[in-house]
Amino acid sequence: MLVKNKMIDFLITHPELLICTLSLLIFIITFIFYSIKISKLKKTLAAENILPAKKTASYTGSLILCFIAEILPFLIPLSLFVLTIICACGILGQIIVFKERIATIRG
Repeated sequence: MLVKNKMIDFLITHPELLICTLSLLIFIITFIFYSIKISKLKKTLAAENILPAKKTASYTGSLILCFIAEILPFLIPLSLFVLTIICACGILGQIIVFKERIATIRG
């Protein structure tokens, strides 16, 4: 006799929740990865007695907007297609912001 796993059934019947959760997880992992990368770059530049460029207000604001794009689908019911696009935009926006920050630090 097959025993049904209720969690798997719930995720299959609610793909929106699965997409939002995985998107938020990817967002957090990407944030940690790039934060470590930027920290190492700053330490390398400090060892060479080079002052890294200070972060701008747009850097912080852009990261906040990317985070809001990731949280928005949890708060507002959207269609699956729109939800996927919003989550992807949040993650890609975050990556662009971090790559721009790395380029700014390197000069």
